[in-house]
Amino acid sequence: MPDSLPSGVRLRQVGGVTLTVLRGSGNDPAFIAGTARWLGQPLPDSYTDCAPHGVCRLGPDEWLLMSPASPADPPPSTVIAVDVSSARAIVRLDGVGVTDLLAKGCALDFEGGALAPGRFAQTRLGPFAVLLVAPRDTDGVVDVLVGSSYTRSLIAWLTDAGAVP
Repeated sequence: MPDSLPSGVRLRQVGGVTLTVLRGSGNDPAFIAGTARWLGQPLPDSYTDCAPHGVCRLGPDEWLLMSPASPADPPPSTVIAVDVSSARAIVRLDGVGVTDLLAKGCALDFEGGALAPGRFAQTRLGPFAVLLVAPRDTDGVVDVLVGSSYTRSLIAWLTDAGAVP
């Protein structure tokens, strides 16, 4: 992996995570109840906080489930579930300088808690459309979800952004 990242920042690609997009009406009680039973947890209402088991609300009718495996049972008929694992890559950054590195290409207020553990943001990082996720029960860890075809370019951008002049 890159060797010119800021001191204390580590970068690695994360595998073995299933990414599933869930679609359905956020106003439909049958969808909300059926999905909660299927996942064993309620869907989050917030557009900035992930549910404890890695469910993030991306839009009024769209959620992203990040889990080690797909749910064992098929989804209820009110839920459209699509595995998008091959469409996105996860690059994990951790260490004390992660938010400083991200701030070089992202306008989020990291000092104001925009990416406190358990939070996420859809944003741009340099030229890339990304989903930044700060997993719960972690500190100084940010997962960057990017289109899989952009992974190498993102890693090169992070390396360049982190280079000490």
